[in-house]
Amino acid sequence: MGRKKITIQRIGDERNRQVTFTKRKFGLMKKAYELSVLCDCEIALIIFNGSSKLFQYASTDMDRILLRYTEYNEPHESRTNSDIIDTIQKKEAKGGNPDSPDEDGPAGYELTPNTQAQYNKIDKEFEDMMNQQRTHGPGGGGGGGGGSGGGRQSHGSMS
Repeated sequence: MGRKKITIQRIGDERNRQVTFTKRKFGLMKKAYELSVLCDCEIALIIFNGSSKLFQYASTDMDRILLRYTEYNEPHESRTNSDIIDTIQKKEAKGGNPDSPDEDGPAGYELTPNTQAQYNKIDKEFEDMMNQQRTHGPGGGGGGGGGSGGGRQSHGSMS
């Protein structure tokens, strides 16, 4: 069964919005974890919800990553919601896949069996870690809340 394409807009119902936030927050943290492991990069993710509650994920030490960020003076990629919306609209107008990487980025890639096995192992380790955190509570690592569920949500908003 395929997933239904949704319109990205604010969810009106507060309970549905909270459930979506919790699930998508977990999914975002999981993607950040996977990216950090697969591509050997440092990631700091900071989220404030509508009630100004802080949630964070860091692949290493958050303070060290933020210090690097504040001291970084080189040109770099920086995106906002407007940039993402513009890029998606341009790709859709050209008949392209809005979820594909930018055209100036690397061409499409295919996972080798070895890379897929490594990805599956990382995915299992992360799921085990998050299940342990949900069962025993936060054990000190940056996280800011485990959230419930790990599946994708078929309705919701990130804006």
